[in-house]
Amino acid sequence: MKIELINPKEANHNFTGIQMYNIQEELYKVNMFFFNEKNNALFGRLDFMWMTKENRWCSENLDFYPSTYVIVNDKDKFYVNDKQDLIKFYHWLTGIDYNKKIKELQEFAKAQNISKDFQ
Repeated sequence: MKIELINPKEANHNFTGIQMYNIQEELYKVNMFFFNEKNNALFGRLDFMWMTKENRWCSENLDFYPSTYVIVNDKDKFYVNDKQDLIKFYHWLTGIDYNKKIKELQEFAKAQNISKDFQ
């Protein structure tokens, strides 16, 4: 999978330019991390890990700043400006809906807390 990250000069943050990554199609894991959101600062990261044909682990980190453009395989385009945009891109990559999963876990925690009240 070819991924290009583009941070234009107009974005007004410390990093501008283009980064191109070739990431193995058969991924072992894709981690998503968030950082404190401050004006024009790094707010998220995707960490890819895969095994090569030579049985070596490889990884690549993609850092996301406000106003980041992403192009996957020269055709699929995304505009990642904030945490929610990164969550949508992660969902597109992995099929995992982070927001839905968090909501389900919060409901689970709520049910666990309620059940403790009746013990």
